[in-house]
Amino acid sequence: MFETMVRPPPLGDGPDWVPLRARGVTSAELEAMAPGSGLAGVLDVLDPAALSGYDLVSFVGASERQASWTAARQLAAVAELAHRRPTLRVEVCGPEERSATGRVSRFAALEVAAELRISRRAAEGRIDLALSLERLVGTSEALTTGALDLSKARAMATATRDLPDAAAAAVESRVLPRAPEQVLGGFKESLARAVLRVDPAAAKERHRRAVADRKVELVPLADGMAGIWALLRADHAVALLEGITALAHKAKGPEDSRTLDQRRADVLADFGGDLLERPDLPRRHGRRAASAGHRRDHDAAGP
Repeated sequence: MFETMVRPPPLGDGPDWVPLRARGVTSAELEAMAPGSGLAGVLDVLDPAALSGYDLVSFVGASERQASWTAARQLAAVAELAHRRPTLRVEVCGPEERSATGRVSRFAALEVAAELRISRRAAEGRIDLALSLERLVGTSEALTTGALDLSKARAMATATRDLPDAAAAAVESRVLPRAPEQVLGGFKESLARAVLRVDPAAAKERHRRAVADRKVELVPLADGMAGIWALLRADHAVALLEGITALAHKAKGPEDSRTLDQRRADVLADFGGDLLERPDLPRRHGRRAASAGHRRDHDAAGP
């Protein structure tokens, strides 16, 4: 237990903290406590400011398990609401063939969105996850017990979306035993390997759909800035970045104080300006596309 001081005390512990055992529970017991109403009651009466650094770690872990349990309970309620709002038409989420919510009335998403103060799109995603977890029994149980958090449950639902039930269960059996000890990135890598091994055809279909969703978007930002976000095939994205990086290295002069990131950004901006100067660009409303204040004097706007 933490109170035995197996590890050195962390900085910040002082004489005012009281061990958990003085409150009728030890750190080891808190760490082993299953989430639910009992754990909620214990967490409610504990004051984090009065706990030692060791006990705080136990408190944080217990709170995370309780949050997973609460998310599982909410998703079960969302799934029940979706079942009570059926429709003969496909109304929720799109493309519909990808979604578990394809036969749920749009009013279910509107109700969830209004209650949670979230967008309709976010509510549709919540419904989709809730219905997906109904067939992912192992994942649902792991979320309820706190062995998985919501981000991992969502990753499981996404990775197995195109799989038949038996294949999805096979993926669960492969990845769930190690999932509690993995960070989200490692868990997603395990999922990708499991899906490829269980159903290679589904992996190819997921890639085909992902490629079909490729796009470039402008993202407005604060302070007169904007971002360019591109969804590309992985090999194309690597080639693009390597090309921009090569030109950025070439652009560096002896007195150039710009960072590599700044030179990359300037290379991309110059590329856009060069494109706008081409005489063969299509016309819109009788006029060629024009750059809105594009300039090459990058140093005038910053380092």
